[in-house]
Amino acid sequence: MIQSKQVEYAKEIDDVMALLVHMLSDIRAGKSAAEIASGNIAPLMEAVAGIDGVSAELAASRKVVPETVGYRVGELTDVLLGV
Repeated sequence: MIQSKQVEYAKEIDDVMALLVHMLSDIRAGKSAAEIASGNIAPLMEAVAGIDGVSAELAASRKVVPETVGYRVGELTDVLLGV
C-alpha cells in the first residue's frame, strides 16, 4: 500500500540539491552548455541567495538535513542511472 506522508525538510539545502538534480538531468539529456546555463540560472540564483540559511538549518535540526539530502539522492540516482 502506498501512503502519503508529510515531512519536514531543509529548504535551502533542498534548493541546492534540486538544482544539482536538474542540471545533471539536462547534461544526461545532451543539452548544450548554453541551454543548461539558461535553464538553470533562476534556480542557481535562488540557491545562492539562500546559502546563508544552511548553517541555520543545520543548527535547527541535525536530523532534517540528512533526510532532505537523502530524499534528493534518490532522484539524483535515478538521473545518473537513466531511470
